[in-house]
Amino acid sequence: MQKKPALPFFSIALCLLLFLSLSCQSDEEELVELPIHRELPVLYSGVSLGEKEFTVIRSEAELQATFSESLIAEQSILKNVDFTKYSVLVGRGTYTRGIYELKHKWLMQGGKRFYRLQVLYDDTLPAGIFYYGVLVDKMQEGIEIVFDVEYSF
Repeated sequence: MQKKPALPFFSIALCLLLFLSLSCQSDEEELVELPIHRELPVLYSGVSLGEKEFTVIRSEAELQATFSESLIAEQSILKNVDFTKYSVLVGRGTYTRGIYELKHKWLMQGGKRFYRLQVLYDDTLPAGIFYYGVLVDKMQEGIEIVFDVEYSF
């Protein structure tokens, strides 16, 4: 009795294994880091946002409605923003200790944008509220933005 070669069987098994591995790959898109043009310093007053509120500022009128006139005058990042090129992302958070650094990330995944803020703090100051923000490329209406704030020592 003549033995049949095993090569066709292994070729079929290899093709099936390759097909299964390709079809099981995740459709989830990769997170891509986007440029941040400027960062606001930690602000403690002069911003019209409620508790845990955030907003995307796309015009001079929205800027003036969100920030006090004196804050706009003293913060160079808020003076003369070219709203044809940029938007300002701003939010409000609370702190239980002194903030010594904010680490900002601006990310994209598919149609979503993520503004991630890491608040690094120590034991030097009492609790209160603070405001944070960044200047990014112009954001069109309708793009979903997720604000994510993480607190750590």
